[in-house]
Amino acid sequence: MGRNQRLLSAPAQARRQRRLDRLTTVGLRALSGAPRLFYRNLRLYDAGTPLRFIAPHLACDEADGLAARRALADAYALRRLWTRPEVHLLHAPQPPLARLFYEWFEVFRVETLAPDSWPGARQNIDLHFRQWSGRFHDATLMESRLGPLLFGVIQLVRWRLHGVLPEERFLDTMTGAIRGVVDELGPLVRVMARNTRDPARFAPASRDAALQILQVIGDLEAGAPAAAQAVRPGRRDFYLAFDLDGGDAAALPIAAGSARTPGAAAGAGYRVFTHAFDAERPADRMVRRALLQEYALTLAASAARLRLPLRRLARELSQVLQRPRVDDWHFEQEYGRIDARQLTRLVTSPLEQRLFQRPRQTGQTDAALTLLIDCSGSMRQHAEALALFATALNRMAGIAQVPLEVLGFSTRSWNGGRARAEWMRQRQPENPGRVAERLHLVFQSFDMRPVRARQHIAALLRPVLYREGLDGEAVAWAGRRLAMADARRRVLLVLSDGCPSETATVQLNGAHYLEQHLHAAVGRLGRRGIEVIGIGLGLDLRHFYPLDLPVEVERLLHASTFRALWRLLWQPGSALR
Repeated sequence: MGRNQRLLSAPAQARRQRRLDRLTTVGLRALSGAPRLFYRNLRLYDAGTPLRFIAPHLACDEADGLAARRALADAYALRRLWTRPEVHLLHAPQPPLARLFYEWFEVFRVETLAPDSWPGARQNIDLHFRQWSGRFHDATLMESRLGPLLFGVIQLVRWRLHGVLPEERFLDTMTGAIRGVVDELGPLVRVMARNTRDPARFAPASRDAALQILQVIGDLEAGAPAAAQAVRPGRRDFYLAFDLDGGDAAALPIAAGSARTPGAAAGAGYRVFTHAFDAERPADRMVRRALLQEYALTLAASAARLRLPLRRLARELSQVLQRPRVDDWHFEQEYGRIDARQLTRLVTSPLEQRLFQRPRQTGQTDAALTLLIDCSGSMRQHAEALALFATALNRMAGIAQVPLEVLGFSTRSWNGGRARAEWMRQRQPENPGRVAERLHLVFQSFDMRPVRARQHIAALLRPVLYREGLDGEAVAWAGRRLAMADARRRVLLVLSDGCPSETATVQLNGAHYLEQHLHAAVGRLGRRGIEVIGIGLGLDLRHFYPLDLPVEVERLLHASTFRALWRLLWQPGSALR
């Protein structure tokens, strides 16, 4: 990562990444002719379904610029255009590591089929592969027994298929690494090189070559997953993005290098050990009446000092949520649709031009919003800002006549509480799933008057509410409530400052258990037509939410933050936002 990029704030970095994602999406669609493809958060999607593209040299990370994204777009477009899925899947080997090489070789094959009218694509792909090869060659992975073999095999196959000799500094390393396998692998690679335009002959040779490599790796007693799991603490380090989880064999896969980008099935195994201690409460019942009134007065005084242009922002919110509606017609127009009632005038007055009618369109706001607030312990220090943000949104939604619900989520105790005690009483079964006392809070429901809701929102000022966070369950709960709203468009705003975290559940199930469930919950809402936007306090939440708005805490209550949020709402469902 360059020095200038390291100095960028979280919002600036997020804007840069969104711009790169839009440019990559445009290239993908233009080259492949597939209008539903889009690229977001280092993943490739087809109509919302993530695709896993197993070709480690095409994996991008956040520090890579536009050149790497161009190579990805070009390579995937070629894969989309030239792979014959029925032939490719027929010969695919079953062992995951062999499947990795089989898919990798297919990428090399389709890259050779780039037409002469795509010189830029060839240049992008070759340049990116050379840069990737250089990082691999200079990495500490080459000091292992497996690294040189992987490097040599990949260089050999691409050389034979593309006819482009590797760089001179790679030749000695490659020659030494493949000396023991070239006799068995060489004839298969030659068959592959002769049949790049014939998938029916290429695929069996590619499969046999992948299985041969797998056998050699087994003999070396160096498993590829161990190499793939190496952590890269900085941009100069090198990693191989292996995706060995299987998944839908019909999907074209994309490399994923961390638990933050799981496959489509991630979170499917989420379990709850016990619901006995879960609760859903109106927020005003969590605070004594006298204390709640005191909080409400404090919040009202702070809100009065904000000086936000609430009516102007409310008008802008109404405009971005409006959709056109035909409520009447303009008659006797000079263009538009022919008015059947004027046909006699066409005969009697041939020169008459006002024979048409045009629809009169008005804007109609038919949308519902839900604000879901993360009430985990780290958010306690921002309690007043959270309450003021919810209050401002409450007032703007009321002026714009947009239904609004304000919800929150936390736990009733720290470190599992009574749920963990129950788990221990039942002799501590393995992999228990969520072990916590879940707490869901309703600050404002859709049927609550905005003025009354502001008193309930003041409950956010009570410090004891802030404990731990089960984000995935909260998102699913908010989505279910939002789905019942009488509106055509439904938008869920999640205000948070980090990853889901609940101590007992993480200790008993693994570090990424709650993160994977959050990914799955957000994906399900997207498939149900509910838009989910993450508002990250001081960080970028795009690893979890399809749309995100990172904002510095001190700017949360600025008019520019609300306008940036309105811009995200401007084009519902678009991958090019």
